[in-house]
Amino acid sequence: MDNSNTKQVHRKAMILAQDAYVSQIQGDERTALHLYEEAFQLEREAALSFLADESREPTRSVLFRSAASLALKCKKFREAEKMVAFGLVGNPPIEIADELRDLYEDINFFRHLELKNTELDSTEFLLSFSGNEVGFGKINSREFLNRYEAIEKLTYRTAERKLKIAYRSGPKVDDNIKNLFEPFFSAPMAASFAVVIKLGKQTNQTEMFEEKNIQEEVIEEIIDCVDLINRADYSGLKAKINDKNYYENFISLTKVLAPDGDRIRQTGFTIVRNGHQKAIALQRKQDTFNQEIISIKADKNEIENQQAPDFIKITGTLKIADAQQNTIKILPSKGTESFKKKIKVSEGLSDVVKMYFDEIVEVGLVKKDGKTYELKEIDRA
Repeated sequence: MDNSNTKQVHRKAMILAQDAYVSQIQGDERTALHLYEEAFQLEREAALSFLADESREPTRSVLFRSAASLALKCKKFREAEKMVAFGLVGNPPIEIADELRDLYEDINFFRHLELKNTELDSTEFLLSFSGNEVGFGKINSREFLNRYEAIEKLTYRTAERKLKIAYRSGPKVDDNIKNLFEPFFSAPMAASFAVVIKLGKQTNQTEMFEEKNIQEEVIEEIIDCVDLINRADYSGLKAKINDKNYYENFISLTKVLAPDGDRIRQTGFTIVRNGHQKAIALQRKQDTFNQEIISIKADKNEIENQQAPDFIKITGTLKIADAQQNTIKILPSKGTESFKKKIKVSEGLSDVVKMYFDEIVEVGLVKKDGKTYELKEIDRA
């Protein structure tokens, strides 16, 4: 294939990929998958025309990277692996080689999202992780337990919201909710790291609601909302969660689930509905979450991109918490200035604050008045 023909084939592939993306945004997954596959076949053809010519860099490796990415989007994992290998076997620039290696990790992770000899019922989902703290069926206990606790809180809160229960201020979960929605996880599977999580104990049907139906709805709601956050579609998220406390709570707990980009690179969810798998990979990093911008009642004059003069960050140990007043105190690390102001915690962030008690944290605060600051974000330091 001569150079002009290769360019034409590549352009056709990019047009199809753009059409596929539009279909995906509109919710037409079947059309999107078909268009991505057509785009991949064309981009593969363009890339393979450079297979024997390793001198044509970076064009050669860029085309193989693009072909691999399109193969991943249409779930042709073996083809995606081949495209990455072809790209790396040449002489790609360092940055393109790194992107190809990252793409290979993504391919492996999405393969692990696919169910292999595992049957999920409608009250279960597969939770998967990849990253430097993840091995073959193994994971750093803290990285897993932190995220499992977030799953547990997210499940109870979503169930309460779906059942139209007012936002709960206290830590105690109603026993009926706990019996129906308490998460149980299986032994780890031999993947990057994956467990099947099932909602609810095996109980008799209650008079409150049909167990299985509401459990299905809660799982689907969690995954749909996590997907919206992953795509930074906050207008879509607000349409689903119009209560401020539930909204902020969902975002703050999803931030705990999210990857840091190093120890955990991706968090995946897989469910089965009507015989078909649905899988998403949460790839958005924790440090991109911005509670100031996404808050339902964010004051545009008060905060903008954490650049307002009254926005400060403090690192210290979370030692004192007053549940009745919804306030906390931070004992700053040695060598830093003492911070004695009262820190107000919104209801939506309370679940995450409880998870960090007695740990060294970095908090983002906004000054409310001379004596009080409002907590806007909190992370382990």
